[in-house]
This record gives sequence, structure tokens and C-alpha cells, in this order.
Amino acid sequence: PAVKTAVESARPWHEAVISHLPEKFDFSSPVGRSQAAGYMANLLKLVTNQVELESYVQLVAAALQVSAQAVYSQLGATRQQDIRKQEYAAKNLPAATAAKKRYPVFLLTMLDLAVNAPGAARMMGNLIEPEELPDINPVSRAINIAINCELNGESDESVRLINEMLIETPEPEISRILTAPEKCLDVEKAVHDTIAEFRKSKRNLKIKKLREELSRTGDPGEKTRILQELLELSKNH
Repeated sequence: PAVKTAVESARPWHEAVISHLPEKFDFSSPVGRSQAAGYMANLLKLVTNQVELESYVQLVAAALQVSAQAVYSQLGATRQQDIRKQEYAAKNLPAATAAKKRYPVFLLTMLDLAVNAPGAARMMGNLIEPEELPDINPVSRAINIAINCELNGESDESVRLINEMLIETPEPEISRILTAPEKCLDVEKAVHDTIAEFRKSKRNLKIKKLREELSRTGDPGEKTRILQELLELSKNH
């Protein structure tokens, strides 16, 4: 009804919806305002433009007399519910299809450390060159967000920015890390071990590609170049 009213009166949809909230929820109680925030979160999750989303969050927060962070929290909880539904559906996919969505364990561990282990993101920033970890997938991008926030003295912003990223690219494994972090007793050792695994994986992938190139080329000069690269990679093993 609220959306229909907005269409008929040419009012912005959020104004019409917010104006009807007192009819549905008790604004005089924290519980009522929380329920209203949850209701609005189910609508806000459909907004894909980040600038518009931030504007709507501020308007909703002001109308409900709560903080913007509280609205973002409700939005995150709503996304978590959607992600759980996706995870349930993924269990019914063929194994080969589901496997394509998985990430290497070391990469997920790197993200867990970067987000949840104090000092880990800074260590990674000091040990990994930016070109070593391009934003080729959501997990890598999330790691870089955590590293950049830490190096810029904005570590408290990393989770919020990663959650914003998940609005456009929902990823259950990232959400799991944000909501259920693993405990780490030796952060420094864990960081060095995961980076070693990360570099080993990159080296093995490079070797595989070079061998494929070697099998395809008939050019003597190209074969020499490839063999030299393979030799260098084996020396660094």
C-alpha cells in the first residue's frame, strides 16, 4: 500500500514508506523501532547504488531516531538471511558446480586474519606488494580493503566497507568470516604461513601455464625463454 501510494502521488518511495511506518510499528519502544529498521532493511537491500543507499540509510535512521550504524546492522542481518538461503540452495547444486564457487583455504585464511586478527592486516601490507594480490575475485578484494584500511589508520572501517562490497557481490564464505571468525593463537606465524602458501600457489599456477605454452610453441626462441623462466621458478622453490 505504501509503495502504491508513492506511485499514485509521485512521492519518492522512501518518503511514502517511512510515513506509513508508525501505522505498523510502535515508535515509542526500542523493539518497535528495531522492527521498523528490519522492515526497511528488506527494502534497502534492493538498492544497488551506494550513494543512494547511504542517503536512504541516513533518512531512515533520522525517521526512526536511531543511528545510521544501527540501520546498517539491520541491513547486514538481512543480507545474512539471504546468504543462508543461498548456501542452502547451493547444497543442492551438482558438486562440480558448487566446487567452482570455492576459494583456496589459504586465501580465506588470509582474509580471516586480515579482518579479525589484530595487526595481521598491517603485516600483510608490509609483506605483500600491491601487484602480488590484484582484485581478481571478491576474497582478494576484501583482503585488500582490510589491508588498505589498516595502513591508512582506518581499521575500524574495514568490515563496513567489505559489507558494502557484499551488497553488489554477495559471497557466503566472506560473510561467514565476518560473522564467525576463527581463533588464532600465533598471528605472526599464521600470516607468514598463509603468505607462503599464497606465493606457492601462484608459482605453481605460473609453472603450469608455462608448461602449457611450451607444449604449444614451435618457436626455438620462445622455447628458450619459457625454459629459462621455468628454471628461475625452480631455483626459487
